[in-house]
Amino acid sequence: MKKLLIVDDDETLLSLLATFFEANGFDVVSVSSGEKALVSMKTASPDLVLLDLELPGINGFEVINRIRCEDSCTPIILMTGSWTDPQSKIKGYTLGAIQFLDKPVQTAVLLAQINNMLSKRRGESAYVVGDQCFSLDQLRLTNGAQAVDLTNREVKIMHVLFEHVGATVPRSILLKHIWGHDDPRTDKLLDNIIYQLRSKLAVFPMLTIRNNYGSGYLLIINDKSE
Repeated sequence: MKKLLIVDDDETLLSLLATFFEANGFDVVSVSSGEKALVSMKTASPDLVLLDLELPGINGFEVINRIRCEDSCTPIILMTGSWTDPQSKIKGYTLGAIQFLDKPVQTAVLLAQINNMLSKRRGESAYVVGDQCFSLDQLRLTNGAQAVDLTNREVKIMHVLFEHVGATVPRSILLKHIWGHDDPRTDKLLDNIIYQLRSKLAVFPMLTIRNNYGSGYLLIINDKSE
């Protein structure tokens, strides 16, 4: 059974998330402070951590920093109840978070994100969201009988967007993931690749790439096909 550590000082949200993930097959450890989170990392050995950024005492950034001193692999998702500026997101990613999540939490989307992350850790090649399947091995996005071929760079972008579905991925992160550096000369190339991806995703109404102007791009999972 997959084990999830949830850290939030909002007891109501903590209880709701714990109940939801337990109902979906997770073994949940829930704590209300950064100090307790650090203890639980050692005693519970979770597969993934869902961590509130704005904790009393030790905040989310410091918790990640201390976890990464001993554990460089366990995925950590940061939750925040207020607007987070790009520099704070870059700091979180630099410390070792794999995603920022804005409250209020959309539990169905979060469940899909977490299942995808854990599937990737187990070495599986596909992301699954509803009836959408994204295959990294075959350079192809598939949905039943439909399929769209992707280039290597498109695959790299989709890989990052699927891991951070519903959250804005800074342009600098995408540029570094594709080319290994954040070079202004490649900025326009990124926009061109996204433009091509949007054209290809038109056959899959469930998926939308949105431009958060000045910040980056995010992958939206639409509730209903139009």
